[in-house]
Amino acid sequence: AGKAAAPIELSAEEAAEAAATAGAPGEASPKGQADLEVSDWAAAWRQMMCAVLPCAGRGAAAATDPELRQLAAALWKDVAAWARADGGAARPLELFTAEAE
Repeated sequence: AGKAAAPIELSAEEAAEAAATAGAPGEASPKGQADLEVSDWAAAWRQMMCAVLPCAGRGAAAATDPELRQLAAALWKDVAAWARADGGAARPLELFTAEAE
């Protein structure tokens, strides 16, 4: 089995910057639509994504960026754990597990 991704931790400065760039719930989005209220889970992930991903004006993050890869692995692990617990997705998720050697 592969190594589990370590949780991404933000410094106070990174968290403040992420919060400032993410916008507040209910604030107009770039498309002019009001954001929906988000859960605490979604707000935490949004904050981490804003800290790791570059601003739109700075281009895209490289797919090989270690922080981005760590974030994607942690998000996948979190969503997969929720989906397995939900019951209906446990069997389809088996398609993404590695075979034991």
